[in-house]
Amino acid sequence: RPPEVLIVDSIVDTGRTLRELRAKDWLHEYNVHYAVTYCDPKQHSVVDTFWHRKHTNQWLEFPWESIVDDIGPKSKAFAKLEK
Repeated sequence: RPPEVLIVDSIVDTGRTLRELRAKDWLHEYNVHYAVTYCDPKQHSVVDTFWHRKHTNQWLEFPWESIVDDIGPKSKAFAKLEK
């Protein structure tokens, strides 16, 4: 039985991020469960578990999004993770 992995994200809006994760070859070695807090109704097929349906086009801003830490802006932090 393959090891189990839980991938959690705050929101699925377009589904692009989780689709890109599902396409990673190395993840196919695991039993992966994808969970999100908020999910756009059109993207239910991308996730395994969600807490709340997002029924608005309004941007949801989470408290942690306004924080910039020692790493710098989020775009730089994510660029480091992608390498």
